[in-house]
Amino acid sequence: MNTIMIDEAKYKNIVRFFNILSDNLFSTKGKLGYDRTLVALDRLCDEVMNTETDENVWYIGEHRNCTLDQLIVGGYWFFVDYHGGQDSPEYRMQCILGRVYTPNCAGHPEPETAEADVYEAFERLAPFAKAS
Repeated sequence: MNTIMIDEAKYKNIVRFFNILSDNLFSTKGKLGYDRTLVALDRLCDEVMNTETDENVWYIGEHRNCTLDQLIVGGYWFFVDYHGGQDSPEYRMQCILGRVYTPNCAGHPEPETAEADVYEAFERLAPFAKAS
């Protein structure tokens, strides 16, 4: 089995942005607001795309509300449902997340999963979305 040596500084950046987003979506520690959350998510995706990763990266957050992959999947489906056209920030985020996650035949997150929790957290945070 090939082991990939992940750049430690890049790995720490992924963890840092993940923790910021997780805190913002799931705890009272988060104070970013919706627009700054999108900036942090953009930066997280940029770090993931520019880092050679192994499967361990996708388990970042395994002892929190969601893992990195669950954050990306839940966020992707939120932005699919709530984008306001190709000029909207949500469409831009859908495209950015689509560079990291390709749904293929997958559908929306199943209820009562971490992906669904992320989706609902974005609904609560977005000023235009109506949380279910």
